[in-house]
Amino acid sequence: FMSSVSTDAPLPPNLRLPANLVDPSRASKSKHTLMNTEPQFMSCDSAVPTHLSPLLTWVESLESQQAEPVGVSQLHPDVFAVPSRLDILHQVEMWQRSYKRILRQHQGGVVHGPRGPTSYYYMLPMKVRVMGLKVALSSKLAQDYLYVVDSLDLPTPDP
Repeated sequence: FMSSVSTDAPLPPNLRLPANLVDPSRASKSKHTLMNTEPQFMSCDSAVPTHLSPLLTWVESLESQQAEPVGVSQLHPDVFAVPSRLDILHQVEMWQRSYKRILRQHQGGVVHGPRGPTSYYYMLPMKVRVMGLKVALSSKLAQDYLYVVDSLDLPTPDP
């Protein structure tokens, strides 16, 4: 993974991203080095299975756009190391689109107008929705588009 902390050893072939999924402008980005004297380390509090290890990623600050990472965080492998399932992502996306469309249809209607077609509303099972979230987070981490921040406080010029 591009954002996980690793040694200089190359990744095994089964963990490398296909060339069409790698953004060349982000791949050439230099690796961060910790400049703080006391780096922050956030550990994964949940139990991690013995055959898996937590993923490490940089914790960044929102103080400025050019700020150096402030530490390292552990991410649970059950959430951030899930294999890609495009079929699950597609199901979740189609469900979200139909759910939003149904919510917009309840804004009003015509008096004594046509009833319209039958509703094709359905609820996607919770396990599929959760799996879709895990796949999306894992994919974003693998593509280095997932940022972990230390706090959501944005600097403002106001005192």
